[in-house]
Amino acid sequence: MLARTFLIMAKACWARSTPLLEELTHYQSAVQSPKVQAGSAHNFNFMQFSASEPTVVETDVVIVGSGCGGGVCAKVLAEAGHRVLVVDRGYYFQPESLPMKAALVDQVLQAGGGLTTVDGSTMVIAGSSWGGGGSINWSVSLQTPDEIRQEWARDGLPVFTSTEYQESLDRVCAVMGVNDKHNNFNFANKLIKEGAESLGWRFKVCPQNTAGHEEHSCGASCGMGCREGKKQGPAVSWLPLAAKSGARFIEGFDVSKITFDDRNGLKEATGIERGLGPLVTRQGLHFHARDGLGNLFKSRQRKLL
Repeated sequence: MLARTFLIMAKACWARSTPLLEELTHYQSAVQSPKVQAGSAHNFNFMQFSASEPTVVETDVVIVGSGCGGGVCAKVLAEAGHRVLVVDRGYYFQPESLPMKAALVDQVLQAGGGLTTVDGSTMVIAGSSWGGGGSINWSVSLQTPDEIRQEWARDGLPVFTSTEYQESLDRVCAVMGVNDKHNNFNFANKLIKEGAESLGWRFKVCPQNTAGHEEHSCGASCGMGCREGKKQGPAVSWLPLAAKSGARFIEGFDVSKITFDDRNGLKEATGIERGLGPLVTRQGLHFHARDGLGNLFKSRQRKLL
């Protein structure tokens, strides 16, 4: 495992420093890419706190994480009339500051993009900014493959082969304008497409969540954030829609504990707490809550996502 870890580190350093990789793939880094017009930023009105007094925020639903799952839940629940609060340890970066420079990659990618499993066998690219993985994915939005859904159904989860689940997937894709009509293939993908056609192999074009825009080829490094704001990740689509229905937001909030109460023999989630570290808000203030544990949110109806 140690040897594998060093190998991964070496590959990551090589990929970031060698010009050979760009020559082989015809890939343009964020620095080389032309500067396109920045898209519009959304004012999330992130909650701010005083450093002097503990604060208790009451809400119906607390959603931990602003990524693809949290964003969808926030919109649906807020539009249904619930008081929704979304918290995330990451921060929001406006389109004009994207794509993020390589030196600041930790701001948008967990562990700088080098997050691995304990045994070192698998590398996971996970988002660490506002919008989670939806802010740094490559626009590709795939519906759950049929063979996977069938497997899950055989394992006791029939909902995944139901009409309701398919309708849910279709609604999500409709909100983000997922389509495959305006793809502009890069050099590597052109080779794959031509090779598959020559060999008679089946291939599919990956649909993208670009709101149905005509060709979206900004040239920037999509995995470091979309400068044009056309990629319909949570920070561009789901969370602004949730805000219109009254959802509230806190950035820079790293949840360390979920609190529970026993009611009628059932354990129910009642809130969340931060760790011992202070909460740094946009004003640079430090927020401490009761017992030095950090901020505590009480959920009136005890719903926690």
